[in-house]
Amino acid sequence: MRFVVLSLLLLHSHTNTYAQNTFEDIFNTRQPGKGIDYNRKLLKDYAFCECMMHLYPNTNFKKDASTSLLLELGNYDYEAYRTIDSLTKDFVQSMPTVQLTEQKGMILFCIDYYNSEVLTGTILQLDKYLPKHQSKRKSLK
Repeated sequence: MRFVVLSLLLLHSHTNTYAQNTFEDIFNTRQPGKGIDYNRKLLKDYAFCECMMHLYPNTNFKKDASTSLLLELGNYDYEAYRTIDSLTKDFVQSMPTVQLTEQKGMILFCIDYYNSEVLTGTILQLDKYLPKHQSKRKSLK
């Protein structure tokens, strides 16, 4: 129960940004030349949600529509999401078996992944899956 409450609070803090956006703001991310940092953030949040779903496969995380929403809001080609899926799966499989068995610190594991240089670097490399006019800037917040 404690994990569920913490997870919901964490997901709320990550998705609250999207809830505050208007449809016009969301639409603007799809306009040429706008929204590269926003799209990168969406992809990073997608990776976090995927991590949680891989760690809790038999829970409501599998039924949660967050990854679908993030995919829909993003402007990446589907190949970028497949790359993140693969990276996330590999990262989760690298988790120590004891930690998985005892289910201790699993959310923190996903937070570490979210903040990792590996994920950040991969997302920057995935700019090639954005429309060409959007991939000029190289910062990731």
